[in-house]
Amino acid sequence: MRTENENKLLLQALDAFNRKIVVVSRDFRILAYAGSDAVEDGATLSGQCCHQVFYNRAEPCDYCPAKTVMASNSASLRERTSSLLSNSNRACLYAYPVPDPGGERM
Repeated sequence: MRTENENKLLLQALDAFNRKIVVVSRDFRILAYAGSDAVEDGATLSGQCCHQVFYNRAEPCDYCPAKTVMASNSASLRERTSSLLSNSNRACLYAYPVPDPGGERM
């Protein structure tokens, strides 16, 4: 378990990171996000569906790396374009399985 100071430093590092980091639930809802200018207009993303926020889609994307992770419990990569990702319209979307505090997959 990390100390409170370690957690604080890690969160500061994530917020300073030049990429967006988004944690999504099994129903594709955004649980947490970090990274420099995670959303340009400062909107709150928590609770919203990632496919709606980043791609204006009603359903999860066809080649969603999170879907692959949920099915395989293995890391996944997908290169995709989004108008909401600043600095560059191209983003490599890496997805990794993340356990909840009880050790279950999210």
